[in-house]
Amino acid sequence: MNDVGIDPGKKGGITMVNWELRRVEFYPLPIGEDGSWDADMMCTLADTFRFARARVGIEKVHAFPGMSAATLTQTLAGYYLWLGVLAGKGIGVMQIRAEDWRREHELEVEIDCKCGIRELRKASRQALGRAGRAAKTSLAAAEVLHAKEKDEAYQKRKALSLAYARQHLFHSYQTPRGRALEGEAEAAIIASYVNRKA
Repeated sequence: MNDVGIDPGKKGGITMVNWELRRVEFYPLPIGEDGSWDADMMCTLADTFRFARARVGIEKVHAFPGMSAATLTQTLAGYYLWLGVLAGKGIGVMQIRAEDWRREHELEVEIDCKCGIRELRKASRQALGRAGRAAKTSLAAAEVLHAKEKDEAYQKRKALSLAYARQHLFHSYQTPRGRALEGEAEAAIIASYVNRKA
């Protein structure tokens, strides 16, 4: 049985896992030379998945704080193009929230929020009518610290996913020159989620 995981971001990955042969195959992201999504390449990949009789899972895409409008637009365009191409080829798709596949594989990382951002936001809103400048300065400093904490949590999630895939999903998930294949590792875990839930 083959399962495909698609991490649809521009830094994502596409991985097919063959459970009987204990083998993984990586596919290039369908991005053209101009940096836009390539629908023809997606169709070719969809044909490959259909020929392999693979079940397909794709991570749901949503906006998150700090994501630029341009990045969100590109990511959503790729996500919905994938859904359209796969549906057009008659391939059913399991749409999976990142929280769900992480929870299933025990890969959740909590943000260690030491900056008290929630309390400062509330206090800042209350103080804006009075001494607004000091409240804004404190809030700005807390926002910077909170962004750092979120980035650290993101890096921990990537490292956990990579370690899990290396241990459980039949590959080293690195190039011959040693670059970690984080997007492909997460795509393999998405494929594992499909295998467990389908």
